[in-house]
Amino acid sequence: MNSTARYPLFHIFLVVALAAWPAVSHGDAGSETAEKAKEVVQKALPVETIPKAMLERATLEMSSTNAENKAWEKASTPGDMHAHLASLVGTWTAHCKYWFTPDQPPHESVSRCTRSMMFGGRFLKQEFDGTFMGKPFQGLGITGYNNTCAQFENVWLDNNGTVINMSKGAMASEPIKTVTMTSSYMDPVSGKIVRNREVTTYPEKDSEIFEMFETKEGVELKTIEIRYSRME
Repeated sequence: MNSTARYPLFHIFLVVALAAWPAVSHGDAGSETAEKAKEVVQKALPVETIPKAMLERATLEMSSTNAENKAWEKASTPGDMHAHLASLVGTWTAHCKYWFTPDQPPHESVSRCTRSMMFGGRFLKQEFDGTFMGKPFQGLGITGYNNTCAQFENVWLDNNGTVINMSKGAMASEPIKTVTMTSSYMDPVSGKIVRNREVTTYPEKDSEIFEMFETKEGVELKTIEIRYSRME
């Protein structure tokens, strides 16, 4: 029986994995983990009986697995941008203005906005309750920060339509903290795609301004302004 048959790859890989697990679970460097694993394998199995190529392949695969684990951990761990979202938790009063045509005064209303974090501090849930054009209005928004793509992402839906609005964008800190996102939807009247620019600024700790601008026929017009004031 040759050495390859005596020590199949999966057996060697299992020994490598078990040897490296303490280092992996504590986040040690991949190269150090591989060397430690090789030492343990050589002690567990007579090194002269293990094909060199097979041993090197097993330790290389363990190093790759460790690097992948680190990448996934980085992608899924809340960071500074999630802390920013968490700072918005609470109950807010929302003073809303809606422009239907640029030459007419906006429709105004006041709503209540309740915000909370979800899934271990990874996403901000926003529940909106108020009126729109004299009728009850309810909306739900979920905002997160995608570590991998380095961008904010938001979904919004409400009882005023059947559209799920999806937007994404980034934050700038100067001159004041500002998040700018973009989205689009199909105009049910014209059947054309309308592009939105959504700008949220934070002039003070307990205040926030949201503005939406729509581009139609190449012209950008402001359509929504919401001024938030923290209640609690």
